[in-house]
Amino acid sequence: MSNPNLTILKLVEQGDAAYKEKEYETAKRLYEQALTLAKQTGAETNYVYSSLVKVYKKSKLYREAYQLSLQAVPTPAGFRDSAICLRQRKRDYAA
Repeated sequence: MSNPNLTILKLVEQGDAAYKEKEYETAKRLYEQALTLAKQTGAETNYVYSSLVKVYKKSKLYREAYQLSLQAVPTPAGFRDSAICLRQRKRDYAA
């Protein structure tokens, strides 16, 4: 049986290669597979999350949500919109 940490690292490396080739959907799929495997085996997931974040920033939908979450708008509507975007990102990561 192969070491799951090596498999996770291999998936992340393949995702990095796809990211460099600007194949963001492929990279996202590979990173999500690595994250799923890491969660199943109880492995460290921080480096997988950081890889996913860079792919999500390239996606228009996620980039808009990310930019909204970074805005420090001191109004209740701004905080509400940021909270909605952050909860959506959390659900996407948990899925």
